[in-house]
Amino acid sequence: MQPQIAIDMETGTTKDGSLRYQELLPADAVLYTLVFYGNERVKEGIMANVIRDHVKTAIATHVQLGGDVTMGRGIMEVMWVSE
Repeated sequence: MQPQIAIDMETGTTKDGSLRYQELLPADAVLYTLVFYGNERVKEGIMANVIRDHVKTAIATHVQLGGDVTMGRGIMEVMWVSE
């Protein structure tokens, strides 16, 4: 956890109630999820494989989750595992 405060620019001191904590994952943390695609619910001709292909194209190698993208935080490598 990293403590953060907001500074009042006029007084140069902390703003009341501005103390907050930001949780950070270690750089070598492993996050995973399972994503299943199926054709059980075909709506308006959109097949599951079309959606899968669009998602895999949009998130091909890296994705940024959370805030502080300008500081390089939240950038994660994506690895797709086939069946």
